Amino acid sequence: MAYPEDNEARRVIQELGDFYVNDAFGCMHRDHLSICGVRCNKRAFGYLVNNELEALKILMENKENKKILAICGGAKVHDKLPLLEALSKKMDHIYIAGGNINGIIKDKMDEYIDKISQNKAQIHLMCDGYGATSLGYCATNVGNDANQQLYYTRETLPADTFFYDVGVVSLLDLAKLITECDVIFWNGTLGVVEHDFYCEGSNALVKLLMESGKQIII
Repeated sequence: MAYPEDNEARRVIQELGDFYVNDAFGCMHRDHLSICGVRCNKRAFGYLVNNELEALKILMENKENKKILAICGGAKVHDKLPLLEALSKKMDHIYIAGGNINGIIKDKMDEYIDKISQNKAQIHLMCDGYGATSLGYCATNVGNDANQQLYYTRETLPADTFFYDVGVVSLLDLAKLITECDVIFWNGTLGVVEHDFYCEGSNALVKLLMESGKQIII
């Protein structure tokens, strides 16, 4: 998108300083005014972006031939299809979890998974987890039998229900893969970490990674 010279918001931003430094790696692909609309003669990217680029270089070049596991969580799986395909050609294992699994199940993406499975990486899908028809359901129904009400496998997840956190079996699978690999690349949470109930899987993964002694790239 082209931002006109007389754009008032752009003028205000440009008057804030003489240098433009972009250190927002997570949104550099977005066509936002603060990303694409600021024009300064002196510009650079910041330390965070530099660290991310160095991490990606380790993943994509892997000159030491290390065994690498990519854990791909978060949501909006359709936005991540190019990333997953690129990683499938470089990684040894890819573990897909979090809200991505909802998209794969609901949109019947078996053909895509089969396609990227033909590349180098072994593709693993989260096999169980905790879910409901909405986040509000859990907030009003957590009790002694919450696990029975909210626990599903990938095959038993109802059509009107969504995974909001990873399950124990999936975490055990992840723990085994972490043990087998030298480098772990983690992109995206395993559940809705803002929610008191659905943050436990991601917390457990943090503990696994901290105790693993492996090289972690986040």
